[in-house]
Amino acid sequence: MTSLPLVRPTLLVLALLPLCACPPPSPPPPPAEVVVRPAGEAGRWFAADIDAGRALELVGFLDRRFREPGNAPYRESLDEVESRLRGAGFGADDRLTLERWTLDEDAPTWEPLAASLEVVSPEVETLQSFSAADDRERTMLLIGSPGTAGSLEVDLVRDGEADPKGRAVLARGMPEAEYGRLAEAGASVALFGADARVEGRVSDDGAIPFGSVAAGDWGPVALRLSRATERRLRDLLATGKPVVLRVAASVRVERGPVEMLHAEVRGGPLPGLVVAAHLDEPGAEDNASGVAVAAALAELFGRGIRDGGAPAPNRSLHFVVGPEIAHAEETASRLRGTVGWAIALDQVGRPRGPQSSPHPTRALVERAPDPSQRWRADIGPGSGWMAGGDADEATWSRAAPSLLADVLVALLGGADRGWESHPFEGGSDHVPFLAAGVPSALVWKFPDPTYHTSLDRIGPSVVSSDELAEVGRGCAAMLASLGWEDGATVARAAAAPWETRAGVVAALTPGAAAACAWGRWLEQAADELETMLGAACTASPATAAALAEILGAATRLGDECLRSTIGSGRGGRRGGGA
Repeated sequence: MTSLPLVRPTLLVLALLPLCACPPPSPPPPPAEVVVRPAGEAGRWFAADIDAGRALELVGFLDRRFREPGNAPYRESLDEVESRLRGAGFGADDRLTLERWTLDEDAPTWEPLAASLEVVSPEVETLQSFSAADDRERTMLLIGSPGTAGSLEVDLVRDGEADPKGRAVLARGMPEAEYGRLAEAGASVALFGADARVEGRVSDDGAIPFGSVAAGDWGPVALRLSRATERRLRDLLATGKPVVLRVAASVRVERGPVEMLHAEVRGGPLPGLVVAAHLDEPGAEDNASGVAVAAALAELFGRGIRDGGAPAPNRSLHFVVGPEIAHAEETASRLRGTVGWAIALDQVGRPRGPQSSPHPTRALVERAPDPSQRWRADIGPGSGWMAGGDADEATWSRAAPSLLADVLVALLGGADRGWESHPFEGGSDHVPFLAAGVPSALVWKFPDPTYHTSLDRIGPSVVSSDELAEVGRGCAAMLASLGWEDGATVARAAAAPWETRAGVVAALTPGAAAACAWGRWLEQAADELETMLGAACTASPATAAALAEILGAATRLGDECLRSTIGSGRGGRRGGGA
């Protein structure tokens, strides 16, 4: 997940401009009749579970590569995902298409090769170093940092206490905000510590955060420090003796194309589904885990088509992998008007808990902007990644109401398995789809003490095959139900929380505003679900019954809205006063 500490996420959704000047869309899928089959019928052709062991192997492959858009490790990673999808039948016939979409034909690319930070005086001491792409401390070199010609020996000073020109500066603040100032001042090395106010807590003082700087062809070498290293340097400066550092950094800077993958199971006329996962960033959890599940889902359905004799689905399924945000923007642009729902998989493999921790990892589905931003009812609290707060209706009224998040929570295992939804925060690949008017949700795990640090490396405490399997199982159930069946599984999942939630909303004080806002939202979300389900709404009694439950909950909220409004003496039509 991208770090956007200075951007109000809801405003980001509202401010994103419509995606225009887009390339031609992919050829439309061949016309197909919608076939309504009962729930469970897709099991004739598809397994219920992804190959979680194979997915974990892909996490390991990606984890060994520092993936920045377009660099050699990124290209190797994209090649590996493509090879796996081709092995499942994609690209072999018209039913399973596989494309590379070029996002930038000639972009600057950056790759860290090696770096070291040593104390030369008062005593020789190595503080941080890496010499291979999969070394633990590879995040010490900030993305975009220039390298050195050999090594530099420079005096260390505190930011603001001495002239930085030609020196190593123990900087204040975040690199993204402060690097340019130090470059203008002529610093030779910029050293940035962790900032818990923005980056959160980590479980190890040796963790080195990663970040980026806009260095171009000039500027100081930019390094991130663990808390232990920063503390050591401050202690040395506190002695009053001169501190001399030796710094070396090797990077590969090139130019080349930045590409993404688009795999499609081509289907019928119903609104399509997208599963998106960003490939860039060096972490195992963030986001090799999401890519691994997306690829495993594509493989599962591809093999069912190729080897299992499965018919074409009632709608197209799209699986996309590429640079964060950019690949989702490209997908939303190219597939405009053909997609009904989109799911972003970002950090999905971390085991939840431990409950003994003051900040245990939660299994989460982030909702689109909706009334939970003001009245949570029985919806979980924010993730802690981005500060939330009460919001008025203007912050969610432009987002298409949808029950997608409720569907995902239920199919991923629901409260029994610790899954919960939370109000919108933003910052991942669901945002461009929301900006394009496509209902979208983010599946993820947070808090994460390894987030954006050198600790985010493959291991059972960071990425678990059981967690990958659970996410894959829930997503596969949704795709199978909407792709080949009558959608009853999805409709029942959408209805599941609302008998209870409607009562919780109605009991809120003051009740009128909450009941009016949620009731209006739920009616519109039920209409949107009916559009997604298509012919199944009338052809399947089970689907129709689940829809009726949702509409019944909306009616109860509408009645409460009217009763509370009249009781307050305001009168007027239902829906007023949010």
